[in-house]
Amino acid sequence: LIGSWRPIDPGSWQSAQHRRTSPLLTLNSPLPPPVPPQPVSGLRHKSTIMAGAPSLESQVGVFLRTERNTYELDTLHQKLMSHTQHMRGAQDQLRLALEVAFLSHLGQRRRSGEAYITHPVTVATILADSKLDIESVVSGLLHDTVED
Repeated sequence: LIGSWRPIDPGSWQSAQHRRTSPLLTLNSPLPPPVPPQPVSGLRHKSTIMAGAPSLESQVGVFLRTERNTYELDTLHQKLMSHTQHMRGAQDQLRLALEVAFLSHLGQRRRSGEAYITHPVTVATILADSKLDIESVVSGLLHDTVED
């Protein structure tokens, strides 16, 4: 089939008027560049968080002041997603819980100096790796937010 391919002669099957207004797409025509997927970045659930947890409003303001927070949230999101691929349809719920936990622990550090949010994310990944349900993994993410 490929060996018998020949270029199309546009004059043999199109009118001159159509050729002027509609260029042919052949195998040699360049394709438009692919549209890259939009990254999941920043606070995707800001309005939901503000409606459900107005006490986090000041933390949202702090979050939005620096790009570093977006980078850290996105890094934690990627880590969490790598452990929860088996939870089909739960990714949006996990992202919301992660954002609430991140805002709740924003600026907190462990004695070791690392961001406190790493602890709830680690707990959630352990629960996900144990194949527990979405409610358990979300509970792991949020287990320290009530205290804060």
